Amino acid sequence: MLMELPASFDPYRAATANEVIKNQFDSQGLERLKQSVLSIGDEPLQVELEFSTDITGRSYLKGKVALLVELECQRCLQGKPYPLTAYLDLVLLRHEGQVEKYEGESEPVVIEDDGLDLKTLIEDELILALPIIAMHDEDCQPWQAEAEPEISKAEAEPERENPFAMLAQLKKD
Repeated sequence: MLMELPASFDPYRAATANEVIKNQFDSQGLERLKQSVLSIGDEPLQVELEFSTDITGRSYLKGKVALLVELECQRCLQGKPYPLTAYLDLVLLRHEGQVEKYEGESEPVVIEDDGLDLKTLIEDELILALPIIAMHDEDCQPWQAEAEPEISKAEAEPERENPFAMLAQLKKD
């Protein structure tokens, strides 16, 4: 039985302790991700997260999450297995005011008073890591609507009388 991702988590305590989370979690609870893909397989969510602090006391979260999903190929409209991987490089901030002052390479994330919702954060990062256009690597046949059976011209339209045929008669006379 796989563990569920924690809903509330104290990232500052984890950063102070230099915690590392390397585990497999149940991927079936990622409802928003399910809406963005054809399906999420039975494979577990692979999580490798490292919490740390720098010499100034700023907390960081770095790592990666990986999951096998099935996307719809935009060329043939068939399913395509896709190894979805999101890399995280985040700085954890306590309030919005710190975001404006932060100058660094890591992406700033403001942590609410009730802690970090790890599940939502990971799901957001996986959604952001989805490709814009999913296509098979090899050539696949473009999707085509089923062609209607061809109807011969004679069946499609009955022969109409030419309205100028009478003028041809007058010209002969």
